[in-house]
Amino acid sequence: MPTFEYEVVDRAGAIGRGRLQADDHNEAVQRFRKQGQLVVSLRATTDQASGSVADALRGSIAIATRRGVRLGTLVLFTGQLAAMLDAGIHLVRILTALGRELTDRRFARVIDDVQKSLTEGASFADALARYPRIFNTLYVAVVRAGEVSGTLPIVLDTLTVYLEKTAHLRRRVRGAIAYPAVILVTAVLIVVVMILNRHPCVLRRQNRDRTRRVGRLEAPRADLRNADPEGHHGPGLSHHGPAAPERPAADGRSRHRHPRCRQPRHRKGGGHDDAACPGWRHPR
Repeated sequence: MPTFEYEVVDRAGAIGRGRLQADDHNEAVQRFRKQGQLVVSLRATTDQASGSVADALRGSIAIATRRGVRLGTLVLFTGQLAAMLDAGIHLVRILTALGRELTDRRFARVIDDVQKSLTEGASFADALARYPRIFNTLYVAVVRAGEVSGTLPIVLDTLTVYLEKTAHLRRRVRGAIAYPAVILVTAVLIVVVMILNRHPCVLRRQNRDRTRRVGRLEAPRADLRNADPEGHHGPGLSHHGPAAPERPAADGRSRHRHPRCRQPRHRKGGGHDDAACPGWRHPR
């Protein structure tokens, strides 16, 4: 597709120069007439190097702006653009001035590229449509409608109000989500710290459970002690379960000792020593 160098004048008297790709000379002239511009000069050129460099530059800018820009920056840009268009300033001059004043350098490079596209003969909506991450479909459609109807300042002012309401709604939603999110994260952190550091509450609960388990194990022994409060375990009973039967001594006497003084019931010199165990009585 051939490239044409042109010089045009719009209704406000502003002069625009640049390059435009078109099938032929008549198509380029018709394109300028649709935009309300008068062609002063239009000539074909065979220098394609600058065009390839411009395309590469646009590609690099598109890659650098894939993340988009902040909604507040877009609201400010749209509001200033609507106010300056309403004041009668030419669109190319507005974009040049705004590109110099923007603090976001990525967005400033995009605006400079849009301004270059305008000087090359592209419409404002087509130039914005090259950056869908920044200017969405609604934005481009509103701008296109304003260009066709000749009410671009009015539609941009309406678009600014819409973007401001969208930004306000986003702030409210973020504020409503922030508090529950902080509470949830704090609760999770507290649980993790208690588990890792073994908080005293957790330790007390573990000790209580351990005491209950020990109590369940000691229950059978307590039943045995309650059944024999004097401590005289019956024949064949002990704290650890049934005992083995006693073997009789060589003389036939029992080896069983008294439960209190642990003396043998049948001593060599006689019976049980009452003085050693005053609480014991011989059976009558």
